[in-house]
Amino acid sequence: MKELDQTQKKVILFWILLGMIVLILFFFLRFLKIDFNRNSSSFDKNYHLVTDYSRYYTVSSTVDKFYQFLNAGNKESVLHILDEQYKEEQNLTEETVLTELKKEKVSISFQSGMMCEKRVGENITYFLVKGSVVGLNEQKSYREAFYQVVLDESSFHFSIRSIEEKTFGDECHE
Repeated sequence: MKELDQTQKKVILFWILLGMIVLILFFFLRFLKIDFNRNSSSFDKNYHLVTDYSRYYTVSSTVDKFYQFLNAGNKESVLHILDEQYKEEQNLTEETVLTELKKEKVSISFQSGMMCEKRVGENITYFLVKGSVVGLNEQKSYREAFYQVVLDESSFHFSIRSIEEKTFGDECHE
């Protein structure tokens, strides 16, 4: 057999590599079943229970962080985590935010209970959270509380707003 020159070796190597790339792509597309047609139909129309423990505890800790800011009297952080529209509706300012939102005289925390989620946009998910406001040093439950937490996954930013029990019950159920 005739010996190949450098150019012919490069051409054969090119075709072998191209063939391998095409085969690899074929297997990835065939077996991974990647959905290239993601559209608004993948968004949720209704709320459903959160079943992902990681997501549940992330959202739950966000509400708990809100209460930590309230206990510390950190007005700026409380205002930063609150939903902009909610702040406007409630006329919350740096001067009024702590007195309007924290009714208890002791340090409090939030224990999450039922939580539902609804994906409303490409990177936006709404969560409805039901839980109890409890004293930190005494395990006394002061009241039930209901929140809507909005997660913007593109910027990893949460915002929070208090909601009515009726809103929670109408949207989130088992």
